[in-house]
Formats: sequence, C-alpha cells, structure tokens
Amino acid sequence: MKMLAVLVPFLLFGGETLLANQAEVDVCVGKLPAEAAVLLSSRFPSWHVKRLEDFGAEDQKLWQSRRPGQCPGVVPAHLQFRSQFSYAVLLVPNSMDRPGLRVVVLYRTAGPPAFRALLLLKDDKSRPSRQGLVKMPSGTYCGFENLHCVTLGLEAFNLEALEDGILLYYFRGGRFRTLQTSD
Repeated sequence: MKMLAVLVPFLLFGGETLLANQAEVDVCVGKLPAEAAVLLSSRFPSWHVKRLEDFGAEDQKLWQSRRPGQCPGVVPAHLQFRSQFSYAVLLVPNSMDRPGLRVVVLYRTAGPPAFRALLLLKDDKSRPSRQGLVKMPSGTYCGFENLHCVTLGLEAFNLEALEDGILLYYFRGGRFRTLQTSD
C-alpha cells in the first residue's frame, strides 16, 4: 500500500517535487485509480493534473473558501453510467510559462487497457491559472440567458473560471455536450 501511495503521486506529477501540503496531495491524487494515472502520464507527458498550488495565492484562498477539500483537477462522478465512476480531469502544462489546458474524461473499459481517455477540450491559448473542475449533481441546468435548459439524470461537471464563466459538461445521446451556464 505504501508503494502505491508513492507511485501514484510520482506518475501524476511526472516526478516533480510533490506538494508540501500532504492533505492537498491526498485530495487530488486519491481521486484517481493507479491505472488512470499511468494512462494520463503516458498520453499527456507534458501536462499534470491541476492542483491547488497552480492557482495564485488569492485564488487558492478563494477556491478553498468556496470548495473546501475539493481538488480543482479531478472530479470522480457518475458521468456516463450510474453503475461506475468516470473521472473528469483538468490538465495544465508542466511549465507554467506555457499557456493551455486539457479537459479529459477517463472511463473504465471491459478489458485491457483498464481505462481510456477522451479529450473533451484542447486549448493551447488560455492561461489556466483560474480554472478548476466542479462536480455537479443530476438536475436541471439552464444556459446563462435561459434560452436552453437540460435535465440530467446523471452527474455532470463544470469547468469553472473563478468569478468568471462556467461551462457545464454532461453526457447525453452517447457523447459529451456542453452548456454555458454563466457569462
């Protein structure tokens, strides 16, 4: 078990210096199965899972006050099926000098490999400093102008820019869709 606790952070963060705050490591790393972490590190070697320290100091405080104990980079949820978890992941560049972000959903498969990665958003221009993922319960959600609403029987997730806009990702009709719920 100790080996797994060392291996998963190494794989997720590409061997970079781990966070000094062990509680933060546990919040983010503990949400992904080891096989999913291996897949991410092999498919996205220049990227890491968004973590609290990737926010600026003020945004760290804002995130912690609004989302205590939640990792901004991993959302385990029943996105596709009620019977199993999928994992929404926000990836940011290993080099904070580079712009860009990736939104990926990891889902289990029946056989090898244990997980597959579905890239939902590839953005090479945005600065990912203020974004985080937030799990959303099933329910009804409307676009920011209330022109379009969706009722969801499964969970969803938001790509949220602190104090800015929100983009809801949800699964319907065999694929992921989006709804802008805030401007």
